[in-house]
This record gives sequence, structure tokens and C-alpha cells, in this order.
Amino acid sequence: MDIVKTILTSWPLAIVIIVFAIRGSLKKIIENRLFSFKVGNVEVTFDRLLKEVDESLKDESPEINECSTTNKESKEAEETVKTKSPQEKLAEQKKARKLEVEEKERIYNIISEDPEKAITRSWSLIIRELKRLGEKNGLHRRYSMFDDIIYTLIRNDVISKNSYSALIRLYQIIVLVKTSKNGYKWTEEDAYSFYKSCRSVLRQLRRID
Repeated sequence: MDIVKTILTSWPLAIVIIVFAIRGSLKKIIENRLFSFKVGNVEVTFDRLLKEVDESLKDESPEINECSTTNKESKEAEETVKTKSPQEKLAEQKKARKLEVEEKERIYNIISEDPEKAITRSWSLIIRELKRLGEKNGLHRRYSMFDDIIYTLIRNDVISKNSYSALIRLYQIIVLVKTSKNGYKWTEEDAYSFYKSCRSVLRQLRRID
């Protein structure tokens, strides 16, 4: 457990692990190292991981992060922003808000019926955005997996350290959901909390052009 904690909290070490091991199967690594739980430990781990997601995003800039683009790409992004009219910016903001409202309504409807399904559906929103970014960085949208997408986005400096940390912890929760078939019943509160964290990450990913 100490080894895993060190890996997940040390950015340079995490990069090394990703480059040499992530494509071997991040899910298998996480399953083997973290999720041999009794029912009582599931809730504790879930809450801890969500807290770490929030902490990872606490200091994230609302603007394009320095680590998310190369210098050339940053200049191009700035030029693109400058050429947008106030009307275009307002239209984009309205579109983003409308999308989020629609997603929230769909997820909330599922939560009342099946909290576990709502959790996996919330994660699917993250995967969709990651695939969009992966496709822009040369990955085939249809066949790209989480391991490959994260590897590519980190290698190309597309996502920040904070976004990476949040994504890994959300992924750990999803693995926990899929492997905790030992009597733990996911609650509506669990699903609401997970969707809230996913929504914060989605906002960061959607700021990346």
C-alpha cells in the first residue's frame, strides 16, 4: 500500500510508471494493489478518493493550464481566443451550460433508479471527453482505451498534473465499483458525489481545445 501511495502522489515517479507500465494494464495494477476490500472498507476508500479528486482540482487554473499545451499551441490558442467576438464567446458559454444541464438531468434521473449505473454513466462522460482529446492527438477514437489515452495525453503534455491526478483517482473508483461485488450497495449519495467530481473534471477537459 505504501508503494502504491508513493506512486500515486509522486508526479515524477508516476510519469516513469506510466511510460513503462501503464500500457500493460493500469486496471490490473490497481485491482491487484488496492481493491482487496471487505464491505466496510469500500465506503472509506470511496470517500478518500473523492476527497483527493477535489484536492487535485482545487488549485487548477480556470484558464488553459501551462502544462496542457506546448508554447506554440498556447500562442495559437491565445490568438484563437482573441479573434472570437463577445457574441461567439457568449454562445460557447451558453452551449456549455446547456450541455451540463442536460447531462445533470440525465444522471440524476438514473441515480434515483440505479446509483451504481449512474456512477458508471458519469464515468462514461469522462471517457467521451478523453477520447475526443485522444483523437486530436492521433489515437483512433473507436479503439482507444483509458490506458492508451492517458499515456498519450501525458506524453504530449495535453493534461495538467492536477487533471491527471483527478482522473487516476476517478478511475480507481470505477475499478472499485466493478470489483466490490461482495455485498456493498452503492447509495444515491455516493452517485451524487461521484457525478459532482466528474463534472469538475469535465469542465477542465472541455477547456482544452
